[in-house]
Amino acid sequence: MQIALSSLARNKLVGFGVAIEKQPPRYRKVRLKTLSVTLSARTEQNPFSTELAAMAHTLKTLVGLKDFRITLITSNKAVALTLKNPRQQSGQEFVCQIYKLMSRLQRHGNQISVRWIPTSDDNKLLGLAKEQARAATQEDTILQGQVPKMKSTTLKIARAQAVPNSELPENIGRHSRRVDTALPGKHTRQLYDRLSWKEASVLAQLRTGIARLNGYLFRINAAETDQYACGQARETVDHFLFRCRK
Repeated sequence: MQIALSSLARNKLVGFGVAIEKQPPRYRKVRLKTLSVTLSARTEQNPFSTELAAMAHTLKTLVGLKDFRITLITSNKAVALTLKNPRQQSGQEFVCQIYKLMSRLQRHGNQISVRWIPTSDDNKLLGLAKEQARAATQEDTILQGQVPKMKSTTLKIARAQAVPNSELPENIGRHSRRVDTALPGKHTRQLYDRLSWKEASVLAQLRTGIARLNGYLFRINAAETDQYACGQARETVDHFLFRCRK
């Protein structure tokens, strides 16, 4: 008996497909059976754990068989390696279920092996399993049962959602944004590194607006008025450099 398994994550869902090829006694036709299961939302599982769940689900349906050679076929190399040498990978609950079911089947004379086939290989049975996995992850598909959430998947999504916003609040750095819309970075260092200390100091004053101009001095109570000598506007960097004709 050969069993191909395939998992898929799409449309915010994860599901798996199974294709079972059962070789009957001589002179009878090969029996082929397929099934698909929509396991959970993508936020709770990943393709790796889904394929482990597929194996556990399938082996559970085989309990009662005697004296069969069962080959589990997967294109997920991580799954095959995990079953060969289980440690502390994600999906330990499914791994434990798989080992218990394998032991139970082996007590009834069944021989079980896991075979990894690369996705590049054209395996007919694996192709059927992939078709079932696509059917299981169609839009608006209803979930078929509850399974334990994968801690690694939940934490990964939580970390991604908790990434702090790199943008400054609207009320901070208004003047700097008018002078240079980009946030400080490599381009800022390039500006200052080429200048002498005195030139860099002047540039910093112009970029920040913290300079000996009446607009700033009046704000800190160091000048009687914020007006420029022309009497037309406040003495600011913008007015001093770009607008005043005096």
